[in-house]
Amino acid sequence: MLSWTVYFGMGLAFVLLVSSLMRPSPAGVVPGDTTPHGVYRITRHPMVMAFVVYALFHLLPNGSSADLAFFGGFAVFALIGAAHQDQRKLVVGPPGYREIVASELPSFVKEAAGLVFGRKLAETAARRCQRAAAAL
Repeated sequence: MLSWTVYFGMGLAFVLLVSSLMRPSPAGVVPGDTTPHGVYRITRHPMVMAFVVYALFHLLPNGSSADLAFFGGFAVFALIGAAHQDQRKLVVGPPGYREIVASELPSFVKEAAGLVFGRKLAETAARRCQRAAAAL
């Protein structure tokens, strides 16, 4: 059963990776439409999230300290890179990037969190995430 879970995670990571290359980012350097489409409606960093999903799903079957350091570090490094990219683009980024970052979490993420954790807790977590992102 665990192998199918890992296969699912690798498939998800692959879909995120490929879809990040299919459409230009609304936060890209090249001016264009700043409305997120496709996978960018889920996350501003689909390629980075593909690396995070890849690393986290590799942690499931691999439990040694070396695997934890490698795959855990891979995920942490990717998340830090995404946060750094957001902060850098807020300073020198393309026009309209502040509006993209300031927008609420994608609605389906809020809906999924509401189903799993309850509506009130999900809204509180979303507000805290937005405050934390603004503080960075």
